[in-house]
Amino acid sequence: MVIPVELDAPLHSIGFEIDVLSPKEVTGRFHVTRACCQRVAGVQLSVNHYQTAVFDDLVFARAEPVEIGQEVQIWKVPVEDG
Repeated sequence: MVIPVELDAPLHSIGFEIDVLSPKEVTGRFHVTRACCQRVAGVQLSVNHYQTAVFDDLVFARAEPVEIGQEVQIWKVPVEDG
C-alpha cells in the first residue's frame, strides 16, 4: 500500500512501507538506516528495548490503538525483526 507523503511525512522520511491501514491496526516495515536512527519527540514516549536492530535490518511494526481520544491517541506498537 502506498500512502502519499503528504499524509504521513515522518513515516515516509524513514522509508516506512504500510502493509495494512485500518481503524483497528496499522502494519508495515522499514529497513534500519541512518535516516531512522535519530532523536524523536512527542507528548510522552514509553519505550522498552528488548533487542537491537543494526543497519540494513528489516523490521516489522504493528500499531493497535489502545485509546482514541479527541486530542490524544495511545497506540501499542510492537516492532519485530524480519
